Amino acid sequence: MKGIDMIDKNSPLPLYFQLQNSLLEKIKDGTYPKNKALPTEYELTEQYGVSRITVRQAIDNLVKEGYIEKRRGVGTFVVEREKLNSWDLGSLKSFEEAFKESNHEIRTEMISIKCIKLNNKLQNIFDSKEKEVYQLKRVRFIDERPAMYITTYVPASIFPKIDEYDFSSVSLYKTMSDEYKINISYAEKEFRVIAATKDESEKLKLKIGSPLQEVKTITYDDKNRIIEYSISRDSGDISTYKIKLKYRSK
Repeated sequence: MKGIDMIDKNSPLPLYFQLQNSLLEKIKDGTYPKNKALPTEYELTEQYGVSRITVRQAIDNLVKEGYIEKRRGVGTFVVEREKLNSWDLGSLKSFEEAFKESNHEIRTEMISIKCIKLNNKLQNIFDSKEKEVYQLKRVRFIDERPAMYITTYVPASIFPKIDEYDFSSVSLYKTMSDEYKINISYAEKEFRVIAATKDESEKLKLKIGSPLQEVKTITYDDKNRIIEYSISRDSGDISTYKIKLKYRSK
């Protein structure tokens, strides 16, 4: 029956993304078991009431993310997928620390680093006495796939000449700790979903408007100074976040 699994065509989310999420839910809940074939493209177009182009894009994205694989002449199958990482929000870790025990190859590409004057938005984040910050842009790769695009700001007064370091090969947190003797204490994070801009889509090899997970982080040292403000964007499949919440009865 056509359209048995409905796609909301009035939603701001792209049709392929809605279909991709629906298929992913069925993979995770066992509707489509591991090593079993998914419905054919034609069956999915009938089932969801979408075009073959939409189906192919959703399938291609799930292939790239490692959930399914295409077997020539046979079909598309669910595969055993290693979970990339689960970030515990109860602990503060660098990218390298979070992934060091995984079997994945990780690397960082530094796009740029420069000293800039604080605009009104940054002035509201950092101490009012700060005049300049270093802006650092990086792309994180997992198994040679661009996975995360990060823009980071650090106060120039606390980290003078930090632009002399190559953050393609060294960790920012480790540099803060080892070279500047900063004791990193805690961080505040804010999550939301955004649409990829032209710049973000180019860096992450996605289509403009693709949904991204945006995480804004403000990091403090043991003197309660803001030592970092960063904005990371990823497609949401590189990691999951978990936190324990304690219920308090009245």
